Amino acid sequence: MPTNVDSEAKRKPIININSIEYMFGKKNMNNNQIIERLPTQEEFISLRHAAGWSIPENVAVTAALEKTLYAVCVEENGKCVGSGRVIGDGALVFYVQDVIVLPECQRNGYGTKMMDAIMNYIQMNASPTAFIALFSAKGMESWYSRYGFIERSIGNLGPGMAFLKKK
Repeated sequence: MPTNVDSEAKRKPIININSIEYMFGKKNMNNNQIIERLPTQEEFISLRHAAGWSIPENVAVTAALEKTLYAVCVEENGKCVGSGRVIGDGALVFYVQDVIVLPECQRNGYGTKMMDAIMNYIQMNASPTAFIALFSAKGMESWYSRYGFIERSIGNLGPGMAFLKKK
């Protein structure tokens, strides 16, 4: 497991959400924070389920989380309500992966704060010629564009492509 997210001692908040009062007028935001840590296997599966995403086998979840370069979680009163990860080789290729906020906790700035932390990590660790990518959920393309991500068309970059393994 990556040294920057594996230790309980390193579970210190990077953003205390209570200090960002202008973003949170609707909810009582006591004890809410963004923490650099991996989601637990249970949290990861629960978030994917809530988002309507496929649920991988436990062994695959364990392997995926162990190979994560960087991760952040949003905790609302001690419960993980969102997470995001960075995967890749740690130098030339970075993928933003599994950025999820529970539907009932969306529109509170959690996704933005997670992406801010993720992009800061990438800025600090990626080489100047690194390839940074993500697969956007349908309809979220403009949200990711605020971080400089562009949609790949057939132009100079070539089309974005994916291979989905059949069960």
